[in-house]
Amino acid sequence: MVDNNRMNSWLLKFEDVYFTYPNGQQPALKGLTLSIPTGKKCVLLGQNGCGKSTILFLADGLYKPQQGFIRSSTRRLKYDRNTLNQWRQKIGLAFQDPEQQLVAGTVAEDISYGLHNLQLPPREIERILKQILADFELAELADRPLHHLSLGQKRRVALAGVMALKPELLLLDEPTAYLDSVQIRNLMVELERIHAAGTTILMATHDLNLAYEWADWLFVLHQGQLVMEGEVQDVFVQREVLEELQIGVPLLWEVWEALSTSIGRENNLPFPKTVSQLRKRLLSIVS
Repeated sequence: MVDNNRMNSWLLKFEDVYFTYPNGQQPALKGLTLSIPTGKKCVLLGQNGCGKSTILFLADGLYKPQQGFIRSSTRRLKYDRNTLNQWRQKIGLAFQDPEQQLVAGTVAEDISYGLHNLQLPPREIERILKQILADFELAELADRPLHHLSLGQKRRVALAGVMALKPELLLLDEPTAYLDSVQIRNLMVELERIHAAGTTILMATHDLNLAYEWADWLFVLHQGQLVMEGEVQDVFVQREVLEELQIGVPLLWEVWEALSTSIGRENNLPFPKTVSQLRKRLLSIVS
């Protein structure tokens, strides 16, 4: 079921990777081979425990596989301190819980923490910090203690700290967890801006509707293995497979299929990815 038509340009590759947690009864990943296409908005989909977060932690070098290897387009990942520091400048990870990522006293101190570790000149750190604070609309909170922030603000600060290092690949572990609808909308605007600026993004999420609307490329995981990948429409059209995996299809897909049964899909219209697209498709049919 895996799509063997590989993308010509990839940023990060897993080759036959096995990983088992200490005292784990079963491998979290079993012979995983996966290539992250350059410039895409990618999503890891699957049930809890399928290996989504493990892939992100391995990609960032937090874990080391027991078998297989991980490589970028230019180098194979090694696990000495110098290599890992260079690797994490190119690949940034935002944890599901921002509390695990925030290390300083104030917003400005936390965002600039990684820049200080790079031993950049003070003026360069100040320049980057000012730009990041503006980009993430955090200037007014620069001197605010981190423990005075809301969860949504903390997540924005954690993301800003990662992006201050200008990574080529941004890894996101369930970024919308515990956020309300307004906070999710603001986060997705930030991610669109980050992607438009040239950053490849890989997100782990169980939110089918979010993945359907946002992603360019999907990886479907089951029990530590890649069982399907491809463009969004090509994956969700395989509904029977997804239902076997207890993943299913997004709500808009369900709605469009139901409507198509009764009114027909005239002009071979593609499945809508947003409510706005659904409205336009319906108007085009009835007009």
